Amino acid sequence: MSDTPTPGPTVADDTPNETPRAPGGPTLSLGEAVRRTGVARSTLQRRLAEGAIPGAERTPAGGWAIPYAGLIAAGLEPRTTPPDPPTPGTVSHPAATVVDTAEADRLRAELAATRARLEVAEALAAERARHVDDLRAALEAMSRALPAGPPPAPPTTSPEVEPARRPRWWHRAV
Repeated sequence: MSDTPTPGPTVADDTPNETPRAPGGPTLSLGEAVRRTGVARSTLQRRLAEGAIPGAERTPAGGWAIPYAGLIAAGLEPRTTPPDPPTPGTVSHPAATVVDTAEADRLRAELAATRARLEVAEALAAERARHVDDLRAALEAMSRALPAGPPPAPPTTSPEVEPARRPRWWHRAV
């Protein structure tokens, strides 16, 4: 065997966007692989980190060179046609939901009623806060009007007379 390289695709060194080609066939960048396979970027990144895609290598720029054949070997068949557009009435994203207009109108009306109740509650709270401030001011005025010193003694009356005791049933004569 000779040490001369075999003719075939070479690594692109001039254009930063071009993906290097491996001797075994064309390679794809991570973004190209996502577009071609229709698999989520995070899924491909996880499988690359696990080493589940044969022949995938890091490029000197820090990206990925993923062999087309490695995608097929990993069970990630590249699409030959673009994905089908969503059909009317279906959800295009799992987190999205279809809401009918009647439900949306009901929710808008409920939101408007809740906002109106909020305005009333805020006005009532402001009125009560003003009332508390008025009561506080009145209490301070009354406190200032009281004379300083000990409270006055209660008026004295004649010596206390003990109230008459009612006879108890056990004291009754039989």
